[in-house]
Amino acid sequence: MPHIEDCLEQLKNVPDSICKDRELVELALWFHDVIYDPKRGDNESASAYLAAEWLAEINVAPSKIERVKQLIQITNHRGEPQNPGEELIVDIDLSILGRNADYYERYAAAIRQEYAHVPDAEYRESWASILRGFLDREWIFRTELFRVKYEATARKNIESEIRSPV
Repeated sequence: MPHIEDCLEQLKNVPDSICKDRELVELALWFHDVIYDPKRGDNESASAYLAAEWLAEINVAPSKIERVKQLIQITNHRGEPQNPGEELIVDIDLSILGRNADYYERYAAAIRQEYAHVPDAEYRESWASILRGFLDREWIFRTELFRVKYEATARKNIESEIRSPV
């Protein structure tokens, strides 16, 4: 299942009591990878900028546009989510880590394919470092809903991939 479709499906399963700004989270999910080039380091910023342009053209309120931009930018996973909407979108984006082993392995293989331009040793070192960063957190998932559903499996998948020789 393609990433955006999967993210939107994850959002459908989030109760309204957890997702207070569903419309904005959904817009951010649609746009969060609209610019995706593995050779770039600014995909989220570029996606947020493009989302802002498109949303302004259809007269979305500036305050909502700013919120969508923030939600998109937090999916770079470099900062700490500052509110429940950001926590939710980060969890949705990372939910792939907690899927069954076959699903996760297909995801990992697809990521490797996207970074085929990176030599194997360099890729393994860099990817393992990113994955260890998730393991080093007290919790990979910020919301209780995603923590209960995916945390244990995500940790198993990540540990297995880091130990894997290839």
